[in-house]
Amino acid sequence: MTADIFLLESNIDFELKYTYRIPENISGEIAVGMFVNVNFGVHNSKRIGVVWSIDYSDTSDNATKNGYKLKNISGINYDYLPLSPSQMRLCEKIKIRYLCVTGDAVRYFMSPKIKNPKKVKTVGLNIPQSHAEDL
Repeated sequence: MTADIFLLESNIDFELKYTYRIPENISGEIAVGMFVNVNFGVHNSKRIGVVWSIDYSDTSDNATKNGYKLKNISGINYDYLPLSPSQMRLCEKIKIRYLCVTGDAVRYFMSPKIKNPKKVKTVGLNIPQSHAEDL
């Protein structure tokens, strides 16, 4: 399995989706919109990225893309809540409208850093959409 990832710390010169292998130990947990830790570049700088898409078809250990061997995702970053699909779509629109990189658009939706990720609870409304609009 591979994941396309946008780095949070990028500039317009290297604003690309980078492909990383998903290791077996996190393959059951990882999902689109989650924040992950990756090693980037020749010096393997530690960076945070957001998973933009997942390709389940490639399962080989020696996965390559454009002749380069893919690096593994270091781990899931539980310090931030994942982005919802609607937030990700809005990031795409912000990026186009305001001519910014994806990492800048994603920062608008990032939750404050979570001190103890094991104790996080999320709440959702279980009411029809028409009633939610009246709130």
